[in-house]
Amino acid sequence: MLNLFYLQFFDIYFINLKIQNYLENSMENKYTIKFTIILLFLFIISSSYSQNQSNQKDYYKWFDNYIGIENTGLFNGLRYKEEYRTIEGNHKFYLTPNFINADIVYDGQSYFDIKMKYDLYEDQIIVNLTTHSGNSILQLLSDKVESFNIKDINFVKLSDKHTLNSNDIIKGIFEIVYKSSNLILYKKNKKIAKKHLTKKYIYYTFNFKNQYFYYFNNDFYLISSKSSMIRIFPNYKKEINTFYNKNKNLLNSDFDTFIMQLSVKLNNLITSNTSVN
Repeated sequence: MLNLFYLQFFDIYFINLKIQNYLENSMENKYTIKFTIILLFLFIISSSYSQNQSNQKDYYKWFDNYIGIENTGLFNGLRYKEEYRTIEGNHKFYLTPNFINADIVYDGQSYFDIKMKYDLYEDQIIVNLTTHSGNSILQLLSDKVESFNIKDINFVKLSDKHTLNSNDIIKGIFEIVYKSSNLILYKKNKKIAKKHLTKKYIYYTFNFKNQYFYYFNNDFYLISSKSSMIRIFPNYKKEINTFYNKNKNLLNSDFDTFIMQLSVKLNNLITSNTSVN
């Protein structure tokens, strides 16, 4: 029962944050607001014996749907208009040019199963919100996007981080490829544009230009080559060389898997070395 109490308190606390956010964004009158809060409270109490993480997600979705997504903090962005004409099959987005469901943390609030797509060229999040009066396609404000999860892949916003081994400034949205207590591997999914002129129209093609970074010993490092890996982890030069030699095919065919497996190996080496010392 004590665990249920703490879980119920946890849910009420975070739902209360949603209510405060609603009060800041809603244009409803005070009686409608009071009714909403009372109804929400009763809903939580009636569900107190079956609360879990799934229930918490359902509470958020239910609340946002009940008051209308247009009355939440997520309805705070710019009207989106596509400016780049592309050819069939080519696009500037992550995975697909279509909207797919994602969970987003925006301006301190969590939103679940939101239709969105991630623009890799502009480094922007586009959402398709179903309101009580129709659909609205918005470009979210970059400074309010904190993190999101799309198809079980986690992304986080990093701001003005400097790499120790290059002149790069890490800023924007980054995929968390691998995370341990010793190091984090970040991937900057990025596309660059090329403009094409024809007699009838202008169109663009977009191609990947991804970058990878380690966060290790409280510093960020750009991963650009095997040499850069060795400079980051000089104590494991032999192991890094061996891994590269044994996995040349994987290096050329699937760099994401290659660098993630190498990260696991490095983490194990660091952990073993730490435990010995």
